[in-house]
Amino acid sequence: MRKGRGGEPRAIGGLVGRALKRPGLLAAAKVVALWPEVAGPTASAQLEPVRFTDGTLWVRPLSSVWAQELAFLAPALLERYGQLLPSVRVAGIRAVQAPPRGRRQVELPEGGIPLPPVRTARPAEPIPELPPAVVAEIRARAAASIRNPDHARRWADLEIMLRRRQIAIARARRGRRD
Repeated sequence: MRKGRGGEPRAIGGLVGRALKRPGLLAAAKVVALWPEVAGPTASAQLEPVRFTDGTLWVRPLSSVWAQELAFLAPALLERYGQLLPSVRVAGIRAVQAPPRGRRQVELPEGGIPLPPVRTARPAEPIPELPPAVVAEIRARAAASIRNPDHARRWADLEIMLRRRQIAIARARRGRRD
């Protein structure tokens, strides 16, 4: 039980149901989760997705150069989203300014111009898949605790995406300490 604004305890199941009914919640999670695959390792290390609202993906460029590069990359990125995620309409990709976090050197292909270290908040490596047994356990737990099968499926998908992201972040942090 969780205390509501009025101090009265509320069941977490009611909150989950309302959260899953929010329009665009899963679409936003899918768009953000696919960003490394859509943008590629170099661009995804320089452009961090911040939010997805009303068909627009807002990304944080880690430098003014990458803010300008985003303008050139946007049409290709939108086309790639259309191929990988046809169920979600990504109509635009825009830059939002915010203070960058962390430092990371970006690897370029052979013959590329070396860049100075840049700031990044997330790993450039792809987000790992979870073992099938873990995925099955998450789906079974959601099905057992949420009555609506559609809500249970959506909740399981969201938990799987969050777990994959946590693993990638933990791996990136371990790599920085080495």
